Amino acid sequence: NKMTGAKYVDWIEKQWGIRVDESTISRILKTSDKQLTIEVLNPNAKRHRSVTVPEVEIVLKEFVLIY
Repeated sequence: NKMTGAKYVDWIEKQWGIRVDESTISRILKTSDKQLTIEVLNPNAKRHRSVTVPEVEIVLKEFVLIY
């Protein structure tokens, strides 16, 4: 079930009321396998970055987990 980037953008807007750019979708899809399979060797060494838009953070997490 492959949708085009534009359809993903529309789906995200309809589902969560947030408009994202098609390039964001493309970047997420290109790196999702890598990001989901990376083993975290030292999680405490990661730099903490505070979330500036929590709604987008939630949408992106759900998007990556669903697709």
